[in-house]
Amino acid sequence: MIRTEVDGDTSYSIETKVPYIDGGQRVDLFIESEETAIPVEGKLLRFRYDNGNIDPNSFAKVFSPFPERTASTLLTDAQKLYEAGFEEHGGLLGLYYEPVDESYEQMGPKSVAEKFTLDVDYWYDFEVETKSVAHFDELRHPVHQQGAIITWEVLS
Repeated sequence: MIRTEVDGDTSYSIETKVPYIDGGQRVDLFIESEETAIPVEGKLLRFRYDNGNIDPNSFAKVFSPFPERTASTLLTDAQKLYEAGFEEHGGLLGLYYEPVDESYEQMGPKSVAEKFTLDVDYWYDFEVETKSVAHFDELRHPVHQQGAIITWEVLS
């Protein structure tokens, strides 16, 4: 329904929980058309709890390259997609929320997108490219009212 509202294009399907080729874990989204099939891992990128307090663990949930210390992170998801063996390496989707009442320039969506690409380049033997940073606002949540949807493509 969202796809139809946004762009009217129904020539592709979006599935959730599609298994990786090895049959283990599942990819968050799988976008498929006659031309391509793209696995996508998504993460919530918010650095504050619902009550507005800073979440001291959120930075590691996004940028940690050490999966044994946390559940999967955006970085480890990028590696997982790259190594999965899908025809397309895939993409990453980040739902980023930013505070309404304070300047957050160093952790703004463009800075987060850039830092992520630099971190992938530092830790791994492949690259990601930021494809889009689409801002949104006027959400009803008292703390998480605005932010951006950030997308990256996993490159070989």
